[in-house]
Amino acid sequence: MNIVLYVSHVDDEILGAGGLIPKMISADHEVHIVYVTDGLLHPPKDVDNRPKAIRSAEILGVKKENVHFLGFRNQRFDDHALVDVNKKFEDLNINYDIIITNEVTDVNQDHWVAFRSAMVVGRSIDSQVGILTCEVISSSEWGDSQFDPNFYVDITSTLDKKIDAMKEIDTEVESWPHPRSEKGIRTKARQRGMEVGLDAAEAFRMVRWFDFPSLT
Repeated sequence: MNIVLYVSHVDDEILGAGGLIPKMISADHEVHIVYVTDGLLHPPKDVDNRPKAIRSAEILGVKKENVHFLGFRNQRFDDHALVDVNKKFEDLNINYDIIITNEVTDVNQDHWVAFRSAMVVGRSIDSQVGILTCEVISSSEWGDSQFDPNFYVDITSTLDKKIDAMKEIDTEVESWPHPRSEKGIRTKARQRGMEVGLDAAEAFRMVRWFDFPSLT
């Protein structure tokens, strides 16, 4: 299958699906990562994370040519209509069966845009497109509605790879007890695993699904 991680920022796909991605690669699925923003952080960090995003993607097994940036400014979506975001995504001409995107209840307006765009470009008109939302710690848990998963993936064997990929985006790694610390990421994986009898898991919300082959 062709699967697109359609997310707002560099690190969203790692935090949300960094354990799932290498398992999908191992299962011979074609994986693309599409960042809605340009990879440049807003002040005071003011860093170009695009090279780091490519390196982290390669750690997870994603090919360099499958990493894309739509180029919109971080936290500046008040300046753009949703149709502009959709058009830039569609101009990539990626074939996809499944979109994994941000959750609309996250505390980040860029995440809302990614979700709403995914719902538009992922309409099942000419073909069936599955849509999952992922849990991005330090955003998903801070909304007035908690992330409500209904789909879990065992990442016991890939959790360390997820951590390695996140360390590559060093501007976004914080110290414990911040959720984006190494301990925070491991704790969330253990929590989600505990909920379903696994050592470590990632949780997703299934928005739309069909009779697809296994992701892993």
